[in-house]
Amino acid sequence: KCKVAYMDLHGIIPWRSCDFEYWIYHILQLVIITAQIVEIAGFVILES
Repeated sequence: KCKVAYMDLHGIIPWRSCDFEYWIYHILQLVIITAQIVEIAGFVILES
């Protein structure tokens, strides 16, 4: 329900707790992706 509401109200900052959890989930995904990019970049730098 919350995810659907978030999609409908795109651009409006969500303040409800379920929206907050939804944001945390996406922030964690972003952190993991960033960490992987840094790891790959670091490996490339060390190899060269």
